Amino acid sequence: MEHWNGSTWTDMSSSVPNSTTPAILSSISCLSSVQCWAVGALGAFGSGGGGGGGFQPQAFIENWNGTSWSVDPSPNVTALSFLNSVSCVQAIGCAAVGGAAAMGGQNDPGLRPFVEQMAFPPASSQGIVLAALDGGVFNYGTARFHGSMGGQHLNAPVVGIAAMPDSGGYWLVSSDGGVFAFGSARFYGSMGGQHLNAPVVGIAATPDGQGYWLVASDGGVFNYGDAQFHGSMGGLPLNAPVVGMAAADDGGYWLGASDGGVFNFGDAGFFGSAGGTPLNRPVSGIAASPDGRGYWMVGTDGGVFNYGDAGFFGSVPGQGIVGQPPVDGIARTPTGAGYWLVGATGAVYAYGDAAFLGAPNGSSLVAFVSGISSS
Repeated sequence: MEHWNGSTWTDMSSSVPNSTTPAILSSISCLSSVQCWAVGALGAFGSGGGGGGGFQPQAFIENWNGTSWSVDPSPNVTALSFLNSVSCVQAIGCAAVGGAAAMGGQNDPGLRPFVEQMAFPPASSQGIVLAALDGGVFNYGTARFHGSMGGQHLNAPVVGIAAMPDSGGYWLVSSDGGVFAFGSARFYGSMGGQHLNAPVVGIAATPDGQGYWLVASDGGVFNYGDAQFHGSMGGLPLNAPVVGMAAADDGGYWLGASDGGVFNFGDAGFFGSAGGTPLNRPVSGIAASPDGRGYWMVGTDGGVFNYGDAGFFGSVPGQGIVGQPPVDGIARTPTGAGYWLVGATGAVYAYGDAAFLGAPNGSSLVAFVSGISSS
């Protein structure tokens, strides 16, 4: 096994279980940096019989979890069998193909097609909520519906949503700074009815769900509940407007600008940005990794930029999808090994270990989708 890190190849064979046993790996399929499966045949030496007393391969499967390799059982393995190709599909499973001997005799190995299939278990801890400009809310997976502003009068459009960690509630924020709380999410205050130098563009909840921050396009930050103020870009010159905000578990936060610039405050570290780099489309959202040691940014074309320990798991342009309505939000999975992107017409794109949980029918939307949050 050889690994390419972008500049050189490294021999990783010693990290493979049973690497000292006669064996061969013939195919590998990776869905993310923490999800790979390799297949082949592990050697054994027989003692006669239909396969003879020599080398007798048995199909085997190896799994990479981001840290180490382990052997997954090949449940239908026979005395003489091998797997020579594997292909995995996100949120569905893997299929591996090869051959198995029917033990018809030394001169008639009786090879037959051999297929192994693995289905990924349904996501039992993943949920997302989407917000639309009219205050409508859509929930999928384990996320529960607690109410919305859909059909009610709004002074300004809803531009963001933040869910509580336990899926017990969520907040909506409108561009005038108004905050609407649902479920067990408490109302701690808002900028509704107050003078703003620039419209609010996003909301982020504290790790314990007992507070939240609002961010405006000029980089101004407003804190409520147990959310602490660690600084802002308000009143400072910006090359491009701020478009989103992500909170760190240790009490800080990041602001993301449409040119890919990142501003970090409190204990949130700076891990890089696309500021000063030519972009195909402006950035529209930002999300933090679970341990706060990295973050992702997404462009309106669905391009994804990853920094720190935030892994890259795919993007809309990487799928060859172009010309779609703009992507305007990103949310990561509980493990941080995947993320969802959402488009203005309700299209949801899942990458890494993010399962596709559902999406609104674009033709039935009263207003464009404006935000996404994992729950």
